Amino acid sequence: MRCAGSPSDSASTFGLYDRGLLRPGMTADITVFDPDTVKPLPEFVVHDFPAGGWRFKEPAQGIYATFVNGRMLMKEGNHTGNLPGRVLRNSPLPGEPPVGRQESKTAG
Repeated sequence: MRCAGSPSDSASTFGLYDRGLLRPGMTADITVFDPDTVKPLPEFVVHDFPAGGWRFKEPAQGIYATFVNGRMLMKEGNHTGNLPGRVLRNSPLPGEPPVGRQESKTAG
């Protein structure tokens, strides 16, 4: 396996210290693909956001599966129905208080 740079370096840059490594107790998102056949397919617009909002979708060939939080999300280009993801927020270093969550003090 070849990796250009450490995923944990990228994750920790954004304050995500429990990601980027395949180790017990850490959260992992994994894409299983064939490096000889993986390539992007033509992009297109889909209207699947609330109120008719749109986005670009660019499928790919050569990707067998995508796992999020250890659960299969996509298999051979089809959604499995699992919804294991969540919005990520940066977190403090272990042992430090959360950033921006100081108690407010009122004069009294």
